[in-house]
Amino acid sequence: MLGEAHFLRAYYYFFLVRIFGDVPLKLTQTESPADGLLTKSSVKDIYEKVILPDLEIASQSNINHAPSSGRVSMEAVNALYTQIYLTMAGSPLNETDKYKFAAEKAELVVDSPNLALFQSDGTLNWFEKFCRKEYDNNGEYILMANYGDSPAPQQGYSSFFLPVSAVKLTGFVTYGSAMPTQDFIDSYEKGDLRAQEKGFFFTSYDSYDNSGMLSFEPTVYKFFEPTLVGNGGSYGKSIPLIRYAEMLLTYAEATARVGSITNKAVNAVNQIRARAGLEPLSAAVTNDKDAFIDAVLKERVHELCFENVTFFDMIRTQKAYDTKTKSWVNLEGFVEPSGAVFKTAEHTYFSIPLREVQINSDLKN
Repeated sequence: MLGEAHFLRAYYYFFLVRIFGDVPLKLTQTESPADGLLTKSSVKDIYEKVILPDLEIASQSNINHAPSSGRVSMEAVNALYTQIYLTMAGSPLNETDKYKFAAEKAELVVDSPNLALFQSDGTLNWFEKFCRKEYDNNGEYILMANYGDSPAPQQGYSSFFLPVSAVKLTGFVTYGSAMPTQDFIDSYEKGDLRAQEKGFFFTSYDSYDNSGMLSFEPTVYKFFEPTLVGNGGSYGKSIPLIRYAEMLLTYAEATARVGSITNKAVNAVNQIRARAGLEPLSAAVTNDKDAFIDAVLKERVHELCFENVTFFDMIRTQKAYDTKTKSWVNLEGFVEPSGAVFKTAEHTYFSIPLREVQINSDLKN
């Protein structure tokens, strides 16, 4: 239990520093209101004083759950290590020696006998396995936020990925707050199964009241599951937090940044491409370090879209993938699909919430 608790504290602080930058570091219990009035600690201190030490404790604990248990496993510990080292190697810390550690930890996850990419079979294609709750905590899922059928807690997360016009799909007002642009869908390679209907996206489905086929704007299919239909916006599908595909791509990227492009790194990327119906990377790419890394980052954009990965990749690499030109551009000055211009100094971190600043003025940005 202590190993899991240390893992979770590391996980939460990892999100805090990536979202807010410098934040208060709280490692002791609160015995009076004054104990909560802390000044900010630097991003570097947060990593060195809580995130990495907590993960070290977790890694030395007797956690022996398999990923299929739905609890923190040693694969999850190593996967989080991988994400953290990859992030520390990039902006803003730029501790490039951490790529080596990211590659080492990723390899431990890649080699785990408990994990594998979902594959299509005679029963379901891999997209449906990705969506359906009976496959939660199996296959390529390393860590999930777990939900279940009533009376277990249910989630409404998936409703955010459905357009307002799809109200007859769920019987509940949907939000349309996380929608793919057509430019993004068109940026996938020709023949990529992920960009096809009911791959990662869909544009039609039967209404819950049998009134006919609904058509709507391109919508994320990744988090859609049949039991959501007519279910009032809440259902038991768990939410993926870390999955095996990310670890394959992280291993490939970190390995290439450390030194030469290995056959194992190339194979890691090609596993993702093969499942998507694409040809292996060309020799021109696999023999050119910069081209290979760009290809891996592009696979991360297309494979991990809408999974809370891409924005953090943009910050650490200081690059953005321009879906209009299908090319990498500098993040500073990048014109987003909305027309907004990204300014690193202003948009790297979110502001500390006002209610926290009102309680503790030392948190003011």
